[in-house]
Order: sequence, then C-alpha cells, then structure tokens
Amino acid sequence: MFSKEDIVKMINSEENKEIEFKESISGLEAEDIVAFANSKSGGVILIGVRDGAASDGRQIGSIIGCKVNDSARLTILDKAQSCRPAVNLNITSHGIDGKNIYVIEIPGGEYKPYCTEGGTYRIRADGRKRSLYPNELLSLFMESEREKFIMSFRDATTSIETQLEKTRTIIVEETSKMASTLTNFEETVYPTLDSIESSASSAESSSDNVENAITSIENNIKDIWSVLSLSLHILPSIRSKLDKEHNKDSLELIVTEITEKYLHKYIDNEESLTDKKIKDHIFFLRILFPSLSEKVIIDVWNRSLKKIIGSR
Repeated sequence: MFSKEDIVKMINSEENKEIEFKESISGLEAEDIVAFANSKSGGVILIGVRDGAASDGRQIGSIIGCKVNDSARLTILDKAQSCRPAVNLNITSHGIDGKNIYVIEIPGGEYKPYCTEGGTYRIRADGRKRSLYPNELLSLFMESEREKFIMSFRDATTSIETQLEKTRTIIVEETSKMASTLTNFEETVYPTLDSIESSASSAESSSDNVENAITSIENNIKDIWSVLSLSLHILPSIRSKLDKEHNKDSLELIVTEITEKYLHKYIDNEESLTDKKIKDHIFFLRILFPSLSEKVIIDVWNRSLKKIIGSR
C-alpha cells in the first residue's frame, strides 16, 4: 500500500509505463487493467486525477477528485472480473487537498496473457497502452506454460522422492527382520527373504509407474512445443493484418492463413497428421483468438484441409 507522500509524488510526475491518470471511473476500461496485468511490473491507475501541465511546462497530474462509495468500488471490481482471466487488484481511497481519489494497484499478472471479455489484448508501454503483436502474445503464452511445466516437474520430483523413501524404508525394515532371525535360519530367514523379494518387486513396479508418467509428460510438452514453435514462425508474417482495426471476419482470415500454413508444413514433409496434433492446433487457436468460437475454428480447419488436399 502506498503512503500519502508516495501518491502525491506520483501525481506530481507525468504518466509513464507504470502510472496512468483517469478523471473519473467512467473513463476506466477493462483494456486499461489488461494492459498493466500483461506488463512485467504492473502499475497504478489514479482515478480523480487529470493530466495537466506544471508552470515549467512539465506534464503532471492535477487532482479533481471523484466519488468514493460502494457503487464506485464495485464498478472497478466488475471491470477487473470481466477480464479473461480475471485480474486481481488492490483498491484504496485517499483524501488529498480536500478531494477524494482512488488508487488502483495492478500487479504483473501470474496467468498471462490477459484479454478483455471481447478478446482484446493490450500491454502498457511508453505511458500508453497498445496492442500486443502476435509474437509478443505467443511469448507471454509460452512463458506462462513454462512456469506451469516447472511446477508440474517439481510435483513429479517430489513423487519420485516419496517412492524412493518408501523403498528405502522397506529395505531397512526387511534387513532388520533378517538380522533378528539369523538364529533360526530355516524357519525365519527363508520367509524373510521371500518378503524382501515381494517388497522389491513392488518397489520396482512403483518405479516403472513413475517413469511412465514422466515419459507421458515429456511427450505432451514436446507436442505442445512443436505447435507453438511453428506458430512463432508463422505469426510475424501476418503482423500487419492485426495493426488495423479488425472484426470477426478478418480474424477468420488470419486463422485460415495460419491453418493452411500449418497443414502445408505437415503434408509437404509427409509427416503424420494425428488426431492429437489436430486437437493441439485447434486448442492453440482458441487460446490465441478467444473471441472466435470453437465451431468457427473447426470449420476453418475443415475448409483449409479440403482446399489443400484438392489442390494436389
């Protein structure tokens, strides 16, 4: 939480990568929240502050105040909840020079990339928000997936350590039994050895299960990485198409171009286009273009496949 001195200092500076002024809550958009959540360090939005100029010509904030009540606070929270995924933020109100303002702290999001309910991606840069380029969007997605993989790997490692500890305990217990029954070899040692053999077989089976699980995880990560790497190569070539204001129809054209290049890559190299590769590609397109329905993306896929096969 910021002190009053920190807030006054921000108001007396100009808008930048981490600070934005809003005259009223009605001027706050979900895009503003998304832009800070997609940035590395997040930022602060001051509501009730107007962008003005100091006597020396510097751009600074000017406090005009705003309404501070439960309704205003809920409006801010609703805008944050409308983001996809929802953005966590901290809202505080302060009285400065006899006027009330809201201070909204937005940390860099944990689950990047974020977009508005309508599928708009933004990022904060140079004192303003701008659209994310496709390669930037993909980089944010890959960074998020990398963190998820690291967490999964830690869980898998913990599971292996648990299995090894169980095996060690079994061996210690069975060895102790064997040592305590050496005085009666035929009656006690043989049954103990049988028990050790059974325990070792059980430990070996558990180890095989862990190894199979890790192999499955590696294969899934390898398939996803293949789709993302291909898309990273394709997306920059269509960057200019997203620089213009686009609607649903133009998004379908971009999805069509990505899908056709994807199909050419596999068909030209005579690779096997498995059901899993198809599902991975459709899944990635749904993440990249959340405003398009799954039905639209599948229709694009079927048309593209028919077109490419028909041209050969």
